[in-house]
Formats: sequence, structure tokens, C-alpha cells
Amino acid sequence: MSNSKVETAASEVLFRINSLKKYFPVYGGALHRKIGDVKAVDDVSFTINKGEIVGLVGESGSGKSTVGRMLTKLIQPTAGVIEFQGRDIGSFDAQEVHEFRKHVQIVFQDPFSSLNPRMTVTQIISDPLKVNKICSKKEMTPRVQSLLELVGLDTKLTGKYPHEFGGGDRQRVGIATALAVNPEFVFCDEPVSALDLSAQAKILNLLREIRTKLKLTILVVAHNLSVVEYVSDRVAVMYLGKIVEMAPTDKLYDTRLHPYTQALMSAIPVIDPELARQREEVILKGEIPSPLNPPVGCNFNTRCQSLLGDVCYEKDPELIEYKPEHFVACHRCLKTKQL
Repeated sequence: MSNSKVETAASEVLFRINSLKKYFPVYGGALHRKIGDVKAVDDVSFTINKGEIVGLVGESGSGKSTVGRMLTKLIQPTAGVIEFQGRDIGSFDAQEVHEFRKHVQIVFQDPFSSLNPRMTVTQIISDPLKVNKICSKKEMTPRVQSLLELVGLDTKLTGKYPHEFGGGDRQRVGIATALAVNPEFVFCDEPVSALDLSAQAKILNLLREIRTKLKLTILVVAHNLSVVEYVSDRVAVMYLGKIVEMAPTDKLYDTRLHPYTQALMSAIPVIDPELARQREEVILKGEIPSPLNPPVGCNFNTRCQSLLGDVCYEKDPELIEYKPEHFVACHRCLKTKQL
């Protein structure tokens, strides 16, 4: 099966990503010549259905944020196709790109650096409303107040500056700003990694609430599996620029097929000491290889404890549907399915 078919047939697809690649050229030497490419994203295909929250998880450097930045046209792909509502966003002209940005918004990782420190909350949230001419000057104040209420902030705080808020409330301002233009899709790039645990839980609850209220579609990038488990409907696991496993959240956390996913799951802290003793611990050896020179064959073969043989060093495994809605890229799983 081609990995371009990774989708839920009964759902309406908002984004369809096919064979997506992003290579960053590397230059060196006295003449500053190109010496290679960093393969940040290397042949990724999946879909995002309307109204769902998709979690994209993996170690730092696996390509998660790069995927999100290509979906929102912050950066251009090296190859592949991104379709939004059935249209290739790579073919958009300047006017179409401007309209596209109204439908697609971003919540950044660090709320302090993503907000203008010289602007008040009112000015920050009003800015996209003015740029996109969404409401009149008379309607601006009520609109800003309704957005603050939506994200759980007191409307009396409109005159304050970002430095006067805690991290969690700053992120709420960032979310309100993203929602100002009534988007259909929000890309959340590590939205809670800079927050303490209490603030993390509140922001994750907020994301779930606004998804339901506004019928939003959300892509959440995180390296913490507990985060994506709590907030996501489906989860895709990335390793070294590729998706190695993707499934509905409950299926993925109940049955981990890929050795990398198994290792990530075993690293999640367990409060119950009895369950912790029963759980099999999987410890990965070594570091993630350089995307400038990824391994030949399966890109996980340098750290895998379940190697099948020469095929793991010779052939890149295809993302297959091992079980209904559960996709995995692993030679051992492919052999098991064929038996």
C-alpha cells in the first residue's frame, strides 16, 4: 500500500500531504561549495481530517516543526505536494496565499518571544484584525474582549504588556491572536514545552475546548508523548525526517508496533510503582544520526534492537497499514503481516 493513502475514508480531508520533502543545503570549504543536504523531512505522506487534533511526536531534529512550517507556508518544500481543501498550495498566487493565511494560523513555542513586548494585549490581538480588515474600528474592542474570554483571560487585562503576564497567560494571548482571523486550522509548535506542568494542563484543556467550540482542526507538535496522548485524536511518530508509525491515539498507546515508538513509550513516567515494575523498559543506544548523512536502508537501523537482517540495511521500509487505521514502517512488521 502506498503511504499516500494514510487517511480515514469516512472523514473529510482538510490537508493531504504527499511525498513531502525538505532538504536544507549545506555549504563548506574555501570556495563555499555545496557539500550535501540536511534531510529534515524525507518523503512524508499523511492526511489531516477536518475537526481533528493530530499529534506529531519525536525527538528533537526529527522534522516535526519543519512539517508544520511547510503546511503553513512559512517555508517552501523541496519536493512533494500539500493540498488544502483539495488545492495544491504550491500553485497559489500572492492573493491566494493572502487568503490562505486567514485559514491557517500558528501558535509558537515561546509565548514571550512570539509577542511584541512594546504592544499591549489589545494592540497584539487587534493587529491581524486590522491587517485582514475583518472588523470595523467600532467592532474592534468587543471582538478583542470576546477573544480574551474565549481563551479564559479577564477582559480588564487589555492594556497590559506581555511581560506582565505569566507564561501560561502569555500563551493564551498567543492563542487568542491566532484565533482572531477565524482560522480553520491551527499549527501549535510545541505549545506547552516552555510552561510549568500546571500551565501545560490548562493550555491543553483550552486547545480541546476551542477545537469543540470553533470546530477547529489542530496539528500539535511535541516531543512529550504524554502531551499528544492527552490532546490528540491521532498521533504520528517521526524519526529522522520520516513517519514511522501513525494511528488513532488509543490504538497507538495500546499497541506500539515500531521499535522507536516502543522506546518512546517506555520513557513516559508511570506514577503507580506496581505498573512501573511490570513495564518493560526499552533503552535506545546512541544518538539520533545526522540528517546530513542518514543511514542506508531503514533510518532506525543504527539504534534498533529488533533488526530483521540485511533487509534493514538495504531497503527503506514502506509505511503500510498493519491493522485498520494503524500504519507502520518496519520490515519486521511487514514480514509478520505477510505470514
